[in-house]
Amino acid sequence: MLKKIKITKWTIMSFIVLNNAFNIALPFMALSVMSKEIAKDLDLSIVQIGILWGSASLLSIISSLLGGAVVDKLGARKILIFSSLFVGFFGVIRGFTWDFYSIVTVTTILGLVSPLIMLSNFKVFQDWFTSKELVFANGIMSTGMALGFLIGSQFSATVLSPLLGGWRGVLIAYSVVGFLLAFPWLFILKENRTAINIGEKSLSLKSSMVKVIRLKNVWLLGFALFGVNGAINGLLGYLPLYLRTIGWDVLKASTTMTLFHTVSMFFTIPIVLYSSKWFSRKHSTIIAGSSILVGIGLLAVLSGPWIWLAVILAGFSRDGFMALFFTQVSETDGVDASTVGTATGLTMMLNGIGSILAPPIGNYFSAISFSAPFGFWAALTFLGVLCLLAVGHPAIQVNKVRRSS
Repeated sequence: MLKKIKITKWTIMSFIVLNNAFNIALPFMALSVMSKEIAKDLDLSIVQIGILWGSASLLSIISSLLGGAVVDKLGARKILIFSSLFVGFFGVIRGFTWDFYSIVTVTTILGLVSPLIMLSNFKVFQDWFTSKELVFANGIMSTGMALGFLIGSQFSATVLSPLLGGWRGVLIAYSVVGFLLAFPWLFILKENRTAINIGEKSLSLKSSMVKVIRLKNVWLLGFALFGVNGAINGLLGYLPLYLRTIGWDVLKASTTMTLFHTVSMFFTIPIVLYSSKWFSRKHSTIIAGSSILVGIGLLAVLSGPWIWLAVILAGFSRDGFMALFFTQVSETDGVDASTVGTATGLTMMLNGIGSILAPPIGNYFSAISFSAPFGFWAALTFLGVLCLLAVGHPAIQVNKVRRSS
């Protein structure tokens, strides 16, 4: 029966969105909004919370670069099956951790494989969508991620934690679903293998990495993501804790995080559809990054109800920025279907470094004032935007269809 189901690129897109939601977005935001609960249960300090938040990116520094080359070589299907099973299994294990060291260890292990899911997604998109469709496909994926962030931020602490007996039950539940989502990939793509990975001839791991490492623009894009997404990662980990520290209750703090992801979700598709009509890909990405910069900067100086305005400005272009960014990576001169995973992996490696450093360093500034971390993350975002400004425009290329219809 399964062999009779027609597999289309939109079927694949649906499972990618679900996979991202349960294996990446929902656990990610659950860890954030339940940080106070986790800290109380495991007796963690605010700096230890920052270390926990950044630990998921520690091994991703290695796996992002090497993983991108492996995905280019082996294809997305095998990697998606393995990574979903691995992340689901260790996600369940994280629900049974008992102290700071155990939860950081398991979260670090999860970070080794989690990037492979995203890298596989970009490889699938490169093979199944035309150049004109690619930014829209990335927009749909980013919208799905935003929906996962929204649900995770709104319901993890306020609804699911009381229902499932605490933060442990929430993380276990998400991970079980994520584990099960590995199995559809046993059938998806298998019956359509002639439609997958039909781009340029596959390069060896060494050749692919050497080719990408020599591309200046890919490095600049990587350092841009280091700054912008590192700052966002710090912001998302600290904001719920900050709001509750200044007197907001758990519902109001969770709703603020929901607002961030709601505006991001609703604006992602308009941003990716209309930005290309009005601006170049480079300028669109810079504008989106600048909005994030302004929003984070305002969080350092605003208080009371004005915090909502800062959150909206920081959030509405977040996932649109990510969709535009990764499309720009695939369109960079020197990057093609044989190296897109490696190029994306290099940018994600630098993103991982930023995501490790930004949360604990930013949280350390809370000793000066509770709002000081936002000033640090705004400065980091500014450096990222400067890197985007330095990226050269790609040469004009003819759009190619990457799969037969």
